[in-house]
Amino acid sequence: MEDGNVNMSISPVVKQDGQKKVYVLFKTDNDIAPKEAEILMPDAKVVRNVGFSEDEQHQLMAYCVSQKKLIFERASKISVMDAFLGQ
Repeated sequence: MEDGNVNMSISPVVKQDGQKKVYVLFKTDNDIAPKEAEILMPDAKVVRNVGFSEDEQHQLMAYCVSQKKLIFERASKISVMDAFLGQ
């Protein structure tokens, strides 16, 4: 990906259909043509994409799959209240 830095953020763990899920958001810091993609884990399914090519989406999904354990570990430590209060 040649558009500058790609930043990643993750949601707290949410329960959907009885399964634990995490939303992973990728954003570029390119002011001219910003890109955003949201991937739902554990399925590594792109649920929203603005600007990332199909190849770039596959790279992001592969990253999420390879880092699934770490993503869920970090997401489980996120406090919704702390995030809401900006702490």
